[in-house]
Amino acid sequence: MVLLYQEAIQQFGSKYFVYQALKQGVLRRLQRGLYVTSSNENPIIVAIKQYPHGIITGLTALYLHGLIKTSSTPVELAIKRGTTQVHTANIQQHIQTELAYEIGKTYIRIEGYPVPIYNRERMALELMRLKSKLPYDSYREAIHSFRDISHQLNFYTIEDYATYIPRGNCYLTRLIEEIF
Repeated sequence: MVLLYQEAIQQFGSKYFVYQALKQGVLRRLQRGLYVTSSNENPIIVAIKQYPHGIITGLTALYLHGLIKTSSTPVELAIKRGTTQVHTANIQQHIQTELAYEIGKTYIRIEGYPVPIYNRERMALELMRLKSKLPYDSYREAIHSFRDISHQLNFYTIEDYATYIPRGNCYLTRLIEEIF
């Protein structure tokens, strides 16, 4: 279980008991204000607890949607321009404009935690935007997966999203050529 400092105090009763749990090995400190109760915590949950304003995107979101088979090593988070920058080795940030940040945001549950993630329509546009930055095999695998589920995607929603994303019409054109 991933706990913030205040949550650890609530669970263990006081600062003293948190300190005792750390000494006994019941609780482990990841960084200032972030603790875990087991050694094999999900890095996605750790990233969301660490940066609650972030939204899962990139290869991590494609993996969680079942569009690619391998997860990315750093968890990829979208953050709004002007907010706290991510300075952690296991998290890769994607800075979004204020208009594009909330577009397509939805939640999934991972181990009981609500995790903000972009929906599949938004991820189709993100795939086109990140084409040159992604490994070729992952890109091709995601394209094939999107072709398989293209009948489930709402094309009008994708068109709406493209109006809010910088260079969205260019990505929409590429998306039509590649997937539809």
